[in-house]
Amino acid sequence: FTLGYDEYVKTRDDDYAMISLNDSSDAKLFDLKSDPNMDKNIAVKHPDVVKRLWNDYVLKDAGGPLPKY
Repeated sequence: FTLGYDEYVKTRDDDYAMISLNDSSDAKLFDLKSDPNMDKNIAVKHPDVVKRLWNDYVLKDAGGPLPKY
C-alpha cells in the first residue's frame, strides 16, 4: 500500500514499512512484526525488500517515475 509521495515516499505491506526520498535513495525499512515502533532501520540488510516495495508499490501506484522535487 503506498501511503503517499512528495519529496519523500512512504509505503508498507503486511510485514514492512519503508520511507525514502522520491528517487528511492536514503531508504529506511522497518520490520513491522518484530519492530512495531519502527525503531530499527534494516534497509541495509534487506535491499531486496526495499527494491520490491519501491517497484511493486511506489512505481506501480505512481504509474512510473516520480517527479523531482
